[in-house]
Amino acid sequence: MQLLILLFLSWFSSGQLTPVEGLQISQQDRTQNRIALSNVSNPSFTPSSEQLDIAISSGMSLFEVSSVSNVSIFTEENISLLFNADIPYPTVNALKLNRNSIIQSVTNDYLRLSNRQQSFIAAVGLFRYPADFSNGFNDIASSIADTISGMIDKPLYYHSFSKEIVSPQEFSFTADLVNADSETHSPLSLSSAVVYLEPSASDKETLATLAELMEATRGFNESIIIIPAEWFFKIHETHPAIIPVLKNYTNGRILNMPLPADAPKPAGANPGIILLFLILAALIIQYKYQPVVLQFMGRYFFNHSFFMADILDNRVRSVSPGLAFMGIHSIVNGLFFLTIFQSFFSDAGLNILSHYFAPEIARDFELPIIFISAVVMGLIVHMLSILWLRLLNREINSFSKSINLYIWPFIFTLLPTSLLLFNHHTGNLYPVAILMAALYLLTWLVSFASASINAARRLERFRALNIFFTIGVYSLIFAGLCTALVMVPSLFEPIELALMMP
Repeated sequence: MQLLILLFLSWFSSGQLTPVEGLQISQQDRTQNRIALSNVSNPSFTPSSEQLDIAISSGMSLFEVSSVSNVSIFTEENISLLFNADIPYPTVNALKLNRNSIIQSVTNDYLRLSNRQQSFIAAVGLFRYPADFSNGFNDIASSIADTISGMIDKPLYYHSFSKEIVSPQEFSFTADLVNADSETHSPLSLSSAVVYLEPSASDKETLATLAELMEATRGFNESIIIIPAEWFFKIHETHPAIIPVLKNYTNGRILNMPLPADAPKPAGANPGIILLFLILAALIIQYKYQPVVLQFMGRYFFNHSFFMADILDNRVRSVSPGLAFMGIHSIVNGLFFLTIFQSFFSDAGLNILSHYFAPEIARDFELPIIFISAVVMGLIVHMLSILWLRLLNREINSFSKSINLYIWPFIFTLLPTSLLLFNHHTGNLYPVAILMAALYLLTWLVSFASASINAARRLERFRALNIFFTIGVYSLIFAGLCTALVMVPSLFEPIELALMMP
């Protein structure tokens, strides 16, 4: 693998990729370390001619682009391109299902380029952060790469976030992810001579990581650091002193990176904490204007048999407390799943979930969509459960009976939700988050089962059959959904990839 990288980079550095015949680069002028600009993370960004001049004057002659239209803006004869097809987050199952369309799309895009434009291309990229840690990835990726290589006479590569993964031999190299959010908190170790820097929200943190990368890549005979073009031109305006540092690096010298002062972090409200206080405020308001709410809760948990008798004998007819608490709990459900997704998935992981399960939704709206979806789904599940109980038991002959039998145990979900929120904002310990998730989901099962058993006690016939078609079927559906999440590749593989994504 290392030999392939060195062969490619040596061939690239020798100037044979230039469209101008006779261009010679002497041995002493060759640069071993390069910085490339990429617009793959934001394909809509197109650098102006003035910006391209700035990049070239900074020692950059390599650009990564992800569309045919981006290629046409490059006319300089001393520029080379990495042409990235940008197939995002492919799983093994997705590659198998879309193998032919991937091959056709990549080759068609490349062949749309003119001969002169093709001469600018140094290598062709296929995937962006695939599930290359999965069994079966090497086989299907090799099959795709081998077919494409037969039609495109260029080295192939892909972006990877998996450290220490050996890429299939049909790929000349991988561009490994270095995330400025996390890499500066631990010693930087590189397994590839080609790396992609993902900036963080902090310019200082990102520049410090870039400085570490420049120092670390000096250990390779040849290396490429790929940075987002939009970030580079933004940082050039605010911190122009970066230009001589980058230019000296591409000429084989290292200068100290001038780091900006720490920018004050703006105080921002925590949406999870705010939601929790709003939920508690809603409960207090319910107690103030509907004191029967607290009375119902107390009687349900501490005088249960009498409360059940009052409900089934139709002495408790009010539905407003139950409806109010069902609405409050649906918001609790939204907060719980919002916190679960924040605890287990990075921003990139959320992008993967959005890509597979909500492809039409803008990537900046994952968390609000998750919250709203959880609230709506909570309401739907509650209504279906109440309807289910009522249809299968003739003793539950009113909505007030069904909702009051069912809804009150859900007060217990406030405890795991609050603990989960506290855990997320302190240590974010995964075992604690998993335990809270299990307790939360168990509450759903117990609440439905309790309502079904309490209602079935009044039945004179078919009591066991009623319990089977309520608790039994409910549990089977729940178990089936859990099984599908771990057994169906189209569900499991994207979730696994999202969990693994740093």
